[in-house]
Amino acid sequence: MLDHASAFGDRRDPTVVLLPPAGATRHVWTPHVRRLADDYHVVAVDLPAHGTHPDASFAFESAVADVGAVLQATERGVVAGHSLGGYVALRAAVAHQSRVDGLVLAGAATDFRSIPGLASSALATALSPLLDLAAHSERATNWLDDATADVRDSQRPPDDVDTHNPASALADGMRATAFQDTWPIVETYDGPTRLVHGRDEAFESHARELADRVDADLVRIDGDHQTPIQHPDAFANVLADFADDVATAPLAPE
Repeated sequence: MLDHASAFGDRRDPTVVLLPPAGATRHVWTPHVRRLADDYHVVAVDLPAHGTHPDASFAFESAVADVGAVLQATERGVVAGHSLGGYVALRAAVAHQSRVDGLVLAGAATDFRSIPGLASSALATALSPLLDLAAHSERATNWLDDATADVRDSQRPPDDVDTHNPASALADGMRATAFQDTWPIVETYDGPTRLVHGRDEAFESHARELADRVDADLVRIDGDHQTPIQHPDAFANVLADFADDVATAPLAPE
């Protein structure tokens, strides 16, 4: 298993791979793991330039290769991601389709080629250098901590673990997703897909349209874009419900 991944539960159970949003680490999935690990082998992975990942900058190719390494080690699994993690998950599902039982995308249905998507991309591109500067400012770092106050302490890396700066990681992730044409990628994945979207989240029409185009389930949960992280029980229940339907246990050794 990867050094920048954590595995929980019994390896003989079906696998669920969890990919975090930009700026977060694999520890953000701690409450979800508690809900899932009795029934599933759960693997949480740091994205490039996040957490303890060895890469200094984010690249989709590296992230997709990491998911492939996990799926090879576990034989197969459900791949789920939130925000940037979702945009990694959809690429990984296509690249490693024979090993993916199902795909869950939370807050990752934006059509960045639409006018609102292009505007969002332009804003993200403009703001990302400010986040890079914020990585070197104690005041800005404190502001980022306050902005993520709803995240539980258990969802943060332990104090003794040296990680990439979250502001720089967030900036890297924002640049990576800007102007990406992701819908055609999702359309090439043939397996079961579930989209998760907050009731107060932007781009709801995008989620509905993408769900129709790829024949995916669309599950709406209370809250905004951060709901899968800030209200983990709701999202963990969605994951469990989906995995119950599609996940496959690895073959027992002969």
